[in-house]
Amino acid sequence: MEKVFYILPGFTEDEHSRLAYKEISNILSEKGIENKIIKITWKHKVMSDYVNEALSQIDMSKEIYLIGFSYGAFISFIISTKINIKMQILLSLSPYFKEDLDNLKGWWKKYVGKKRIEDFNKISFNELAIVKDTEN
Repeated sequence: MEKVFYILPGFTEDEHSRLAYKEISNILSEKGIENKIIKITWKHKVMSDYVNEALSQIDMSKEIYLIGFSYGAFISFIISTKINIKMQILLSLSPYFKEDLDNLKGWWKKYVGKKRIEDFNKISFNELAIVKDTEN
């Protein structure tokens, strides 16, 4: 089965935001490994929208590897509970799960916005981790 690595950037970022995304893509390409940097439309959306947008770009007929940065790691973690993946690398996983929200600063919650906070409140790390653990 062919494999493909998907790179999920951090919040408000795309393939041009950080050299690291392009460098990882180039290294994989040089080794003959298919890869794609996931494009996310960040404005006026919430985590569940980001997850659905990323899922729409993933080819389910291939062996899937995920590399996520910050919000991209958050997206990757959620995706890994919805589809079969071979492996994922979570870099700087964002602490915005339901269990984390009480510990976040008020200014940050205001910056992120009410809709995103409401959506984060529906995403439990503990529930996602248990779902994934029981499948193996």
